[in-house]
Amino acid sequence: MTETEERVSPIPAPARRDTGWFLVVLGITALLYLLSVPWAFAMIATGPLGAFLAARALYRSRRATGIVGYRVAMSAGVVVSLFSVAMGMTFAVFAEVITDFQDCRQRAVTQQAQRTCEAEYQESVRDTIEDLLEQVGLTSAP
Repeated sequence: MTETEERVSPIPAPARRDTGWFLVVLGITALLYLLSVPWAFAMIATGPLGAFLAARALYRSRRATGIVGYRVAMSAGVVVSLFSVAMGMTFAVFAEVITDFQDCRQRAVTQQAQRTCEAEYQESVRDTIEDLLEQVGLTSAP
């Protein structure tokens, strides 16, 4: 290939643009996950936006041929983006439990104190789940 020749992508320009924005949103979503509570709540917004951008990129590339890998990757991106919404909602439900655990771990100096924090965390998670099940009319097994 000479310097004057340009490589032509089989993916249409609008789909490439959507893919770029999707990757930016996906990166932000991953960063929010790593930052944990309270930043992770924003995944409830970035997840659907990412899924929309990935789906729109798929739609805009529907007539292009020979891009099976691209379509598989973007379809996986839709799934991951929607999963991040579930993760954001989980963080929202367990926010107090997670915050208490993080605070306890910061104060814990000994191994025994860390084990105590973990035991309290597990108990709090069980209590939260039981409360949620009771609110929707289900009861947990005795």
